[in-house]
Amino acid sequence: MKRPWILVLTILAMLALPSVAQKRDPLNELESDQLREAYDDPEKRLKLMLTFVQKRILAVEGARTDASLKSDRGKVLHQRLDDFSALAESFEDNLDMFTRHRVDLRKVLVLVVPAYEDWVRRLQAFKDATSEDERRPYEFALQNAMETAQDGLETARELVVKHKQMAEESKKKK
Repeated sequence: MKRPWILVLTILAMLALPSVAQKRDPLNELESDQLREAYDDPEKRLKLMLTFVQKRILAVEGARTDASLKSDRGKVLHQRLDDFSALAESFEDNLDMFTRHRVDLRKVLVLVVPAYEDWVRRLQAFKDATSEDERRPYEFALQNAMETAQDGLETARELVVKHKQMAEESKKKK
């Protein structure tokens, strides 16, 4: 008699797992298409990603002052900060991947370091402009975004040095 209930509970748990495990894609359909089209052009791909991350930081700042979000502001900010973090992490992963494949990223890195510096500054200013009570619904997401931006900045600075060294090594071999 107990076995049918166990079977029913097991089936319900299995049906619930996929919905819990699904993560929201921070890219919209157009952005995903643009990245797919640029898969074989690292410079174009990274510049697109840089633009997408920049849009997310602007969306975070916009949500803070959007009067129409009064009751859902914390939830919306949490989601937008998560989107920023996810894209910034993906961007950093792409930088690392192209570096491992010895793609010359010096032209892109000229844009990357100032972008990360700007994101770190903006997120700190965002935090400074909000009270602890106001930040409570999205405190973890904000902290994660700040750490992601800071880590990305450090990585980008290291990659500038690494790519200069790679270029010098390449010149010596010729």
